[in-house]
Amino acid sequence: MTPQRALASPAPTPYEAVRELLPFRLYTFQEQAVNTLAVCQNAGLYLDVGTGKTATSTALALYK
Repeated sequence: MTPQRALASPAPTPYEAVRELLPFRLYTFQEQAVNTLAVCQNAGLYLDVGTGKTATSTALALYK
């Protein structure tokens, strides 16, 4: 009988890494934007008016 290896927990996503620092939760599309753009060296955040660009960019800045 071979011993079972403990499964290593996956690394947190960029949003999960900063979620506790924010006094609010992001919407799903904002979380996806943070997780996608956080790993890019240069990126643009093109969201419509009123969709939370400031909140999303704050999360990105906290991750960087």
